[in-house]
Amino acid sequence: MAKIYGLDNKTEFSEIIKNNSLDDFIKLLIQENTHRNKTIELEENIFLAINTIHLKRNKITTEQMLFVVSHNYVWSIQ
Repeated sequence: MAKIYGLDNKTEFSEIIKNNSLDDFIKLLIQENTHRNKTIELEENIFLAINTIHLKRNKITTEQMLFVVSHNYVWSIQ
């Protein structure tokens, strides 16, 4: 699978979702860029949104990580 960086690649995400017959609801979840930590069980997948905290040079930053998990893959979106 190709590496795509950033959450702004909506066209590429839509193609991946369509080409892999994933639930269209995943597209809506990816488009929302401010999730609380959550787990959503779908028919064939699990969607996870995790907010992480990082300390770098005495500055606290946050990062949202999204995961789509199935029985044979894990798709990580940062």
